[in-house]
Amino acid sequence: MLLLHGPVFWAWSLLPLTLYVGERVMQIYRGKKPFKLVKVEWIKPVLAVYFRPVYKADFQFKEGQYLYLGCPFINPAEWHPFTISSAADDLRTGELISLATGEPVVEVPRPAGVPHDAKWQKYCPASVDYRKLRPEDMLEKHEVSYNDYVSVHIKVSLSNPNSWTRKLKDYIELLHPGGSFPYYFTQRNERGDVEVGRLLGPDGQQVITVDGPHSAPSEHYNEYGTVMVVGAGIGLTPCSSILSALLKFRWKKNFRPEILHFYWILRQSDVDGFQWFIHKLTDLEYHLKNDREQHQVGNHYYAEINIFVTGAKEKREVKPLKIGQKLYSDALSQPSFTADDLYAQMLNPAVSAKV
Repeated sequence: MLLLHGPVFWAWSLLPLTLYVGERVMQIYRGKKPFKLVKVEWIKPVLAVYFRPVYKADFQFKEGQYLYLGCPFINPAEWHPFTISSAADDLRTGELISLATGEPVVEVPRPAGVPHDAKWQKYCPASVDYRKLRPEDMLEKHEVSYNDYVSVHIKVSLSNPNSWTRKLKDYIELLHPGGSFPYYFTQRNERGDVEVGRLLGPDGQQVITVDGPHSAPSEHYNEYGTVMVVGAGIGLTPCSSILSALLKFRWKKNFRPEILHFYWILRQSDVDGFQWFIHKLTDLEYHLKNDREQHQVGNHYYAEINIFVTGAKEKREVKPLKIGQKLYSDALSQPSFTADDLYAQMLNPAVSAKV
């Protein structure tokens, strides 16, 4: 049969081969757009990669979409798909950070004793009470910058040293010798000023390349008034993107959906690998609570978060989080629960599934 169809094989293969070659050529073109590596976190087995386009017009995405990530140092022709875990507004209105440490900062209000015609633009780490700092210990404008970013969370195959994800982790560690995670990357521009993010590696090529964004079904969540979002395993990343968009940004703009039901399912043995999401839930709850207290989010917006921990057969020892929980100044609103509290509850659930 193959021999009989041989003479006309070209007719049947011309269209699909043309589409395939065209897609590969477009991928090479799209992958040449410049992106900077901003921050990398590692909590076994998940590598969190934060980056930003040099030109924001090159990357306009919706929550729920995915992208292809490449690393020319490993293989310039190899691409791997990952769902975006950040919200679109994280790339437009990222928080201020310290250029020296990468820690979020807040603007310090003008003290009563400073004349109105005097210059005043001071900042301090979000974990510090600015009322206890001297003006000379505060950060100046040139010591902070906006951390606009896109993020993906990658499950690293540690058992296979030849896997692309393992090679990516090893390469990032080479870029930050002697340091410990999380890594913050900066570079100096033509004027010598420090900027957030690193564009090129030691080989003169981009540290990472990005092809995307690409559409996915979950991007249509904003077409409904009520949504139910279910996540498990590393498939949690689109849920992270949608939750960040709603609780931190969209509800302040009176956008839909107005009701969110979120269900997170994971095994007790996997809790440690999702510390990054435990931190995110804590931070999102804080932002929503703070926005409600300031009357920026109406009471008609409702979020229900349900967490199901399976396979909890024995009591686990609660160790300190790999990344310390975010601290909040006493001068600001406090979260209803901390990352430590949520982590301890998930390691040892108080309610049995059999009840």
